[in-house]
Amino acid sequence: MGLTATTVRRAIAGHRPVDPPALPGRTNHLDCGVLVPLMWRPRPTVLLTVRSVTLRDHGGEVSFPGGKREDGDPDLAATALRETREELGVEADEVFGRLSSVPLYTSDHRIFPYVAGLTEQAMTPNPDEVSEVLELELEALLSLPKVEAIPYNIDGSDQLAPVFPTAGHLIYGGTAIALYELLCAVSLELDRAPPTLTAGRYGWNDVLPAGFEVDV
Repeated sequence: MGLTATTVRRAIAGHRPVDPPALPGRTNHLDCGVLVPLMWRPRPTVLLTVRSVTLRDHGGEVSFPGGKREDGDPDLAATALRETREELGVEADEVFGRLSSVPLYTSDHRIFPYVAGLTEQAMTPNPDEVSEVLELELEALLSLPKVEAIPYNIDGSDQLAPVFPTAGHLIYGGTAIALYELLCAVSLELDRAPPTLTAGRYGWNDVLPAGFEVDV
């Protein structure tokens, strides 16, 4: 089975997202809709943004386009689509469904990732919000033998937080968790094993802002 829009559509349609509890010391009550855009070039390519360092929340981090729900948004999927138009100047053709929500550790936000397909089109990134656009071929990500991760523990349960190094940046946190969940869902549809999460060279000091204390 090839990696096509139909493959991704089936993978997300058959995926069952979960909504985990807030992280220790956080409320994670600030819901945000983000889009996981797959542009067909013609190979499915994941689009991510490097947030402008001038932004108040999560400046300089790699993320999916998205933000907080506004009054005119009927739901968080609409929020994700609107924010993608505002940040990248592109339109999605179809929303396939959503992945699990991810409570963030560095703030009280919780992201709700929606996977969408986009036809090939020119991007016009908003410089006030986006300093760089990253493009990762989905097949290349699926073919990784492993994904390095940071070990941590929550309520006595050992966990691994994935980290994806690319183009001079590190993709970590909620964005990396959502990206890895996408790989797992598509791998299942393809009857393939996803890349293995393994403790590697990275620690929290490599990804979190200077002076930010980690107690998980």
